[in-house]
Amino acid sequence: MPKLPPSFRLAWAHALRQSLTALAVIIGVAFIAATFIVTDGARDAMNTQTSGQYRGSAAAVFDEEGFTGAALDRIRATPGVAAVAGAVFGPGAIRSTASQSARLPEIGWLSAVQSAPFQPFDVVSGRLPGAGEAVIDAATAESNGYVLGSALAASAGDNRPTSTYTLVGTIDTEGTRFADRPMVGLSPDDALAAFGQDSFDRLLVAASPGTSPDTLVAALKTSLGADADILTHDEIVDLELRDAYRNLDIIRAGLFLFALIAVLTAGFVIANTFTIVLAQRGRQLALLRLVGSSRAQIFRGVLLEAGLVGGGASLLGLAAGIGVAAGLRAVLTGLGTSFGGAFVIEPRTLVVAFVTGVLVTTGSAALPAWRGTRVPPIAALAETATEVARPIGRARIASGVLLLAAAVASLALPASIPQVALIGILGFFGLVALGPAYIPALARVVGWPVARLGGWARLAVVYSARNRRRVAATTTTLVLCVSLVSAVMIGAKSIEAGIDAEMATSFPADFTVNGAVPAELVSELAARPELGTVLAQRSGEVDGTVVQTGDPAILDQANPRPKEGFPGDLRDGTVVVTGDFGGHVGDTLRLRGHDFTVVAVLTEPGDFAVFTEADARLLLPDAPVTALMITASGSLEEASAVVRDAIAAHPALSLMDVDAYRDARTAGLDRLLAAVIALLALAALIALVGIANTLSLSVVERAREHGVLRALGVGRRGVRGMLAVEAMLVAVVGAVLGLGLGLWVAWAAVEALKADGPVTLTVPAGQVAGVLGTVVLAALAASVLPARRAVRAPIVDALSRE
Repeated sequence: MPKLPPSFRLAWAHALRQSLTALAVIIGVAFIAATFIVTDGARDAMNTQTSGQYRGSAAAVFDEEGFTGAALDRIRATPGVAAVAGAVFGPGAIRSTASQSARLPEIGWLSAVQSAPFQPFDVVSGRLPGAGEAVIDAATAESNGYVLGSALAASAGDNRPTSTYTLVGTIDTEGTRFADRPMVGLSPDDALAAFGQDSFDRLLVAASPGTSPDTLVAALKTSLGADADILTHDEIVDLELRDAYRNLDIIRAGLFLFALIAVLTAGFVIANTFTIVLAQRGRQLALLRLVGSSRAQIFRGVLLEAGLVGGGASLLGLAAGIGVAAGLRAVLTGLGTSFGGAFVIEPRTLVVAFVTGVLVTTGSAALPAWRGTRVPPIAALAETATEVARPIGRARIASGVLLLAAAVASLALPASIPQVALIGILGFFGLVALGPAYIPALARVVGWPVARLGGWARLAVVYSARNRRRVAATTTTLVLCVSLVSAVMIGAKSIEAGIDAEMATSFPADFTVNGAVPAELVSELAARPELGTVLAQRSGEVDGTVVQTGDPAILDQANPRPKEGFPGDLRDGTVVVTGDFGGHVGDTLRLRGHDFTVVAVLTEPGDFAVFTEADARLLLPDAPVTALMITASGSLEEASAVVRDAIAAHPALSLMDVDAYRDARTAGLDRLLAAVIALLALAALIALVGIANTLSLSVVERAREHGVLRALGVGRRGVRGMLAVEAMLVAVVGAVLGLGLGLWVAWAAVEALKADGPVTLTVPAGQVAGVLGTVVLAALAASVLPARRAVRAPIVDALSRE
């Protein structure tokens, strides 16, 4: 049997000690591979979807001003043209009057559906739509209970009026650009009307048999002119894919940022592990020096050992990348991003992920290897197999102070997201540089209540702070993960608080009904005890003054800081005016022979006056009711059911449930927060692996000490408790530092976002406590296996260790 080289034998001999190091590499490499696999698969799916969207067309003709009838005739008469159809699509809102339980219209796509040969969708049931008819994707129809023959209200965009169509079919949108959201399809003419366009600005052209796309384009340019904007099927697909790829590249960059965090965390774990392992192998390295090995040979041997560990772990990480890719796709889908298609494994994925894993492992082991070879052989043989405590260099302290000072000085830069990132990076590396100087002291402070219990509890506190560099390195990874999670968590909560404040003033009523509201509906809702205020809004111009309808309570909530007076004092015979209207509290406004006293002047811009509903009817007797503002008298759910039941018979009316609208606006933040935490979970797992690794290696290093303690009467429970407390202290210190850094970064981010809207720094105490509790519990779990190994060793064997 051939003899293995020394580096292979060393790597195999210490395989158990390096197993957790390998796990850190496996996780990091798997994340990198998964990012490539998912985004490459998405790119492949985009190619299929975009090409399918223009199925049956050989060319497309564009004209921003729209095509006239004469232009259409010229296109149809062009040699080689088999068929022409208009195309239009965009965001839309859909709602079936048979399913009013949905709190909001489903936001999705609205598109023209062409007949053969351009038909990009397969019909699942029913048929394609004609005038006044619609189809919907089969998935939405099934999940929402839409049935053929029911009325379906649809609108294009946010500000377009709602029209009612008859549902005549369901279609399969899989493999098209519309697969990620609900989609309603209309006939080309109805879709054109829904978007408010007079003519199509895009036409799809099918070629006659035997006519190539290039020949067709040349013939169309002859008919329409050389300057006509005409693209072949392949050219328009490439054009649209260019924009799609740009968005995909942004997502890929974001995912690689999280992969970088995971790899950086793994790097800290690897460096700390090799520092401990090489210190424990000091006698072995010294013996190699004594028999003739040079420092360079030992250095290369350690790097080769690290490379073997990194290479083997990288191979396992590549295999694990498939599973991580499935989870990553689920996270992105939860964010509302469609990542369909099969997983695609390119050779580039294998090479980049593998090389990254090997380089990170060897690079992180280089500094510990260099330090390990500098120990003189005689000194190494004279010492016990423990890590030699080294003083903290002045250069390190100075660099840490300078980094933190630079982070503070960055606050003077213009508030922006790059400034926030700079503060976070400088602050983190400043804490890392100064870690050995303050983290042991902080561990003693945190562990003071535990130390008062005496016995093994006091020893646990001493052990946690004994090796300052080791505890600082172990804590660093937790600081990174917790600071990122807490910064995102606090930032998201602060933005939600700003949205709540904005909603309270912009949408002071619980429900808003828009459209031509019939009088009988107003009376029906006003009589319901579940509802409080039912304000019928009218507007119009009287004697040159714009008149609007208001309610005292709603006005007071919408205008918490008026310029003068109190909007809540609005009564019959009084008026509230806006800032641009002019006048002051106490002035008299005369309209149609009636005098109204000004009781408040709003800071809100505009030139109009607000009256009670009775006075508005007096001034505008013929004005229709264009909206209702409704508040609940009790339960929002009961009020919502009442309003929805009442408007079910009026499909042209649209309902804005403000509570649901608020949820819809913050849902993206909630999904983003969940996605960030899920993506950082891998880095956090690596950090916990680091704690377990440090404890495991410390158990090997302190085997004799544990044996002495057990011989003196400390039971197995005491040893387990000692290691559990040690892990808990490291976790608490890392979590506290991470929360502090995260709060600072979140504060800077809130200051940067204030220019875009009202944002108030809000700390979610429950979520922060949850993060702290999760970190502590995870650290306790990480101590289980090292503790088990410590207590299973016989006392006699432990006492015989060097």
